Amino acid sequence: MLPLLAAATASALLMIALWLRHVAYLPGRTDIRLGLISGSAFYIYLASQRPAWLLPLVLAGPVACNRSLKAGFELPLRRPVTDAGVAVILLTAGLTGYIWPHDAMAARLYDGLALYLFCEPLGLMILKWSDDMVEGRRRLRVALIGISAIIGPVVAIGTATGSGETAATIGAALTLTLSFIVSAFAPRLLNTWRAPPITPSSTPALDAREQKILGRLRALMATDEAFRDPALTLSSLARRLEVPEHRLRRIIHLGEGGRNFSLYLNSYRIAAIKAALETDEDITILALALEAGYNSLSAFNRAFMASEGVTPTAYRRARMAARTANPIAATEPAPDTTTAVKAT
Repeated sequence: MLPLLAAATASALLMIALWLRHVAYLPGRTDIRLGLISGSAFYIYLASQRPAWLLPLVLAGPVACNRSLKAGFELPLRRPVTDAGVAVILLTAGLTGYIWPHDAMAARLYDGLALYLFCEPLGLMILKWSDDMVEGRRRLRVALIGISAIIGPVVAIGTATGSGETAATIGAALTLTLSFIVSAFAPRLLNTWRAPPITPSSTPALDAREQKILGRLRALMATDEAFRDPALTLSSLARRLEVPEHRLRRIIHLGEGGRNFSLYLNSYRIAAIKAALETDEDITILALALEAGYNSLSAFNRAFMASEGVTPTAYRRARMAARTANPIAATEPAPDTTTAVKAT
């Protein structure tokens, strides 16, 4: 039964991956497609005579699935080079543990790391639940991610306990079920996940009362600089504005283009830090990060890298070099970007 079920599942995943090529404005589309292709490779491997050429892709599959799940819900991703290193460890441990020389310690390392990679997105979804500004995606999260988050651990635990074929059969059935759900509700799912960038000036979906709340929100963030509070959460921000949390979530999503509360906060914090870097060459980056509301330098570095693509130190060095090369431009005031919230 497993070969037939695995072949059907592999075909369904490949079809969805190909279909996503034509879907615009889907967050994490590349990572999602890679995860689908990796899952398809795993089930092709099970359905066939387990070809050796496909084994490396199968062994590295947990990394692709991890990134796919996190990208689909806009959860924090590791740097690609870090995940590439994890994939190398998986390949080495998997080949050593299960192919040759069948080292038990390497096999346990592979199983444990694979299980962690499958379970990590589920933990992040729980921890970052309130961050998600897309209401429809929050409602669908339980059903869709509940199934997909179970698939990986089931297969990993089954492999580790010697029940690999049974676990793979259950995983294939669950994956095929998830594929049918995606196919049946594709338009609704796309409306939930996909959204073109929304500019702060384009808020047609907000009513008059919500427009007023949006104005108060922008004043609170840009003028009062509420974002500098390291303990600021969506709930505390809603209390300060005296509005229900679900209403504020809708206003941030539709009025500011924010899809994730942490990224929404980061847009203000990083804009303030960039402005300070333009004018103050003596203050330390740690002091700027703490003043802007970050609890640690590492958290700020990750956020800055995700936003700007370079480290804060490299950004400051480049700005200093630019001012040295063009002293006239250096005397011009830096643009005010604190209210230009990025579409997240």
